[in-house]
Amino acid sequence: MFGFFGDDDRELTYRVFEHHGVDQAKADMLLAEGYYLRGSSSLLPSVEDSFICDSFYGSGLMAALHPLDDFLAGNIRNIAAREIRISSTEELIEFLNAPQQARMRDQLCFRGQGHEHVTQRGYPNPALAVDDKERLIIPSIWRQFRDDWSARFRFRGFQSIFSNLSGDDLVYYGIDDYRSLGERNAERYGQHTMSDLEDFPDAESQEYYRRWYDTKIVGHWSPELAVIEQHYGMDTEGLDVTFDPLMAEFFATNRYVPQPGNHARYDPIRRGEHEGVIYCMKFSWPTLKRSNDMIKGISLFDHIPPTRPLRQSCALPFFHSHDFNNAVCHLHCVLRLDDDYRVKEPMAPSAVFPSVDEDPFYNAALDVKGRYGSSHPFAKFVEYDLD
Repeated sequence: MFGFFGDDDRELTYRVFEHHGVDQAKADMLLAEGYYLRGSSSLLPSVEDSFICDSFYGSGLMAALHPLDDFLAGNIRNIAAREIRISSTEELIEFLNAPQQARMRDQLCFRGQGHEHVTQRGYPNPALAVDDKERLIIPSIWRQFRDDWSARFRFRGFQSIFSNLSGDDLVYYGIDDYRSLGERNAERYGQHTMSDLEDFPDAESQEYYRRWYDTKIVGHWSPELAVIEQHYGMDTEGLDVTFDPLMAEFFATNRYVPQPGNHARYDPIRRGEHEGVIYCMKFSWPTLKRSNDMIKGISLFDHIPPTRPLRQSCALPFFHSHDFNNAVCHLHCVLRLDDDYRVKEPMAPSAVFPSVDEDPFYNAALDVKGRYGSSHPFAKFVEYDLD
């Protein structure tokens, strides 16, 4: 159960719940749904100072931190995002050009989906639930826990394939026989450490050292690894958003269609069948701004530059197990597409997903993927049929 630090804290939690008229069965249900107690200025609650928090959304926002008595009495204002129905690209642009949106244009980001995802907990959050259902806007890595949200707390978290040997074929892509370089250098230079490679006279050793240092040492702490993995089909704790509303429109008006052999394509949704939404978000804490946070370049893998994240004008805010649905709290509004939505100038999939000729990383990933079976992490790299 989330929020417990030990048996004493468990006992304290039940004692506070009991004081406020909550029996153990209901307390267990609340805790199983991801709620926990804390004080206003302390991690631990007390009978006199007790707030209920919701680990769906984090503990620092109106949607997730409530005085316990108000929560139990239902005295919580619903702050679910307003919804606006739009019927065309022109109405989308008109909405964004209106004064209220224009003033915050640098702070607005977008996410397009062909349809919404919701969940229904035993005790929905009264601040955000609509008809007892809560909207889900979550990173891909957390979707595996849809049948049991509490299982996410037992998950180890995102582990980059580039932090271990699994990703080395891309890290050292283009260096011939990179796996035997250590043996060759032992014959040429004698016993040595990894740091010695930087000073060896051959360009091969220097390049190997540069990539090792950039990816394994410095890159281990860099969000760029997650950006790359997320945009090429791996699950991470990052949520794809874009600063380009027309890019979001593409994902809201096209359907992802899996194909045999881990291929996929995007097909336009026919007029009359649209169920898509464009989430318009304004992240207040931490802030997310086009001028500061849009990915304009990726320093890692400069030997096979990834161009897809740049093409999609994206950013990648991260959400962890204790706030995995926090993006919902940053919704400025939800733009719901009319079922007869009209796209002014449909964007081609090749404009969203650069081809192997335009994207060296994508080309290398597919090349390496072809060498391994389905059990290797590279098997998750999706090949898009763009014609």
